[in-house]
Amino acid sequence: MPFSARAFGATDVGRKRQGNEDALLIDEEHDLFLVADGMGGHSAGEVASSRAVEVVASVFGRRWEELQRLRDEPTAESGFQARELMQEAIDEACRAVFKLSRKLAMRSGMGTTFTGIFILGSRALVANVGDSRTYLLRAGELHRLTEDHTLVQTQVRAGLLAEADIEKSPFRNVITRAVGIHDQVFVDTLLVELRVGDRFLLCSDGLHGLVDEPQLASCLGGPDLSAIPRELIARANAAGGRDNITAVVVELAARGEPDSSEKIDLDAALSALAPFGDLGLRDRAVVLGAADRLSMADGQRLPRDAGWDEALGLLLSGRLVVEELGGTERVLETGGWFGLSGLVAQEAAFESIEAEGPVRLLRLRRRSLMRALGSEPMLALRVLRAFEQASLDS
Repeated sequence: MPFSARAFGATDVGRKRQGNEDALLIDEEHDLFLVADGMGGHSAGEVASSRAVEVVASVFGRRWEELQRLRDEPTAESGFQARELMQEAIDEACRAVFKLSRKLAMRSGMGTTFTGIFILGSRALVANVGDSRTYLLRAGELHRLTEDHTLVQTQVRAGLLAEADIEKSPFRNVITRAVGIHDQVFVDTLLVELRVGDRFLLCSDGLHGLVDEPQLASCLGGPDLSAIPRELIARANAAGGRDNITAVVVELAARGEPDSSEKIDLDAALSALAPFGDLGLRDRAVVLGAADRLSMADGQRLPRDAGWDEALGLLLSGRLVVEELGGTERVLETGGWFGLSGLVAQEAAFESIEAEGPVRLLRLRRRSLMRALGSEPMLALRVLRAFEQASLDS
């Protein structure tokens, strides 16, 4: 199901700074929304953030036809290609900012954080470098989709610092990744399956550093979308306004009436399966980002070696007859899963599957999942441990 987005944003200098080094972009025509927080002093941060946003928007404009094709192909491969395109766009921004910093001594070392989302059909592509953040408000619950690239966050992951002690640390403002400090940077990217009514918040640390997540959720759920960015800024200023403050709010609506195959909550369905039930929304989004959507015609039959011998399937619409290895048959209705043992234990889970009427499927192949987990080592460890436990329980 394709989605449309409407968005509002605002930025403010805050109460302590002389200038505003944040930048934002709201491009509803191309469904691209960005926030950057510059650093470097002597107006260098302002130059870095605005230049980074400008370059990324330019790359997306240049490659719009390719992006539209990827939108129309909701497969694991199209998702990987979109993530690579985002990496290339931010790398180009990196080179542009780095080149500017080398031209003028007073701008040496300038850089910027970066966070953004691009609506890719039924999914949102989220990107992040540094400590600006993207949040998702879904059904009243706030989920942080990005991880700060800071020294204190590295210490938290290593068990050397508690989350509650971050604000007390003298290293809380030390960023470990930024756009433009070098001529390239590794970008965290994530694909999120969308739901009608989802709201995203993109913000600089001038907001999330002063307004806690319960307040963010409360404000983000307000009835007037256009008023939310200014309300968030007012709360940050009331809490001290120690930095520039930027907020962009994006709300998703369906383009047209969804059909029955698009009403399944994929995240909820995935969370109901034992290997994935203990994962958070962000981690489940990584898993779902590795899945393909397929169609089968009435009577079409697939043997287990047709890409399903190490794959998990979710029936999005229609009916399937699954022939088990022992010869017994079972009928699956919309929302049913099959092939879990193939995904988890790399063992054939069935002899064949046959469609009764037109069918739409979600397929999660083990090799695609492992590719998605390649840049998520901690998540990979959690998933593989869950697979091991699921194998023992089966």
